[in-house]
Amino acid sequence: TGIVLENAADMAACFPELWPTREAAKKDGQRKGTNDYYRDLYNSRMSPSSVEVTYRPVGAGHRARTAR
Repeated sequence: TGIVLENAADMAACFPELWPTREAAKKDGQRKGTNDYYRDLYNSRMSPSSVEVTYRPVGAGHRARTAR
């Protein structure tokens, strides 16, 4: 779909076929975080038009989040 979310709850909400729960998304992120190659591989695939954005879900108590 062309987007990488960093928040596990948002990942599960937007892509339930990949991560049925927040915990599943969080565990997947932890596995990727232990492998240094993941971020290097991801960065090498970014096109020149790729950007990092900050968003904040509607509602009280939500903090800013990052997506690429």
